Amino acid sequence: MTRIAIFLSVFASTLAAMIIMPILAPLIRAMGLSESQGGRMISIGSIVMAVTGAWWGAKSDHWGRKAVILAGFAGLCVSYAVYAVVIDLGLKGVLVGVPLLAALFAGRTFVGAFLPAAPAAIIAPLGSTLLYERAPACRSRWRLCCAPVLS
Repeated sequence: MTRIAIFLSVFASTLAAMIIMPILAPLIRAMGLSESQGGRMISIGSIVMAVTGAWWGAKSDHWGRKAVILAGFAGLCVSYAVYAVVIDLGLKGVLVGVPLLAALFAGRTFVGAFLPAAPAAIIAPLGSTLLYERAPACRSRWRLCCAPVLS
């Protein structure tokens, strides 16, 4: 039961992050921004996801898996609520131009910061276990890259 709950929660968080993608271009145009600005916004979120994923994995070793998963979901919930408010303000014309773009960048940055928490907390022990069991000589920062190959 626990594995199913973990799977469904990670699936839901990933779905929440990607569900906006098909409608993002029309939203960006409706707010008076260009597609390239929307692309930069998505790129910033993706870069932050890549940078913070390893940090969340390390924190899950220190704080515990459950705490990191819950912190990630709570942060993702708040981040998406703020992001939705910014989009709404942009569509209503309350925020326009550079302030709107800055708020969208900040919102996407926070989404990107919290999105990798749950997957990193779940994958971190897998990478460590596979590496230490199968390749004791490969104990380095690249263990998550090596572990899937060695399994």
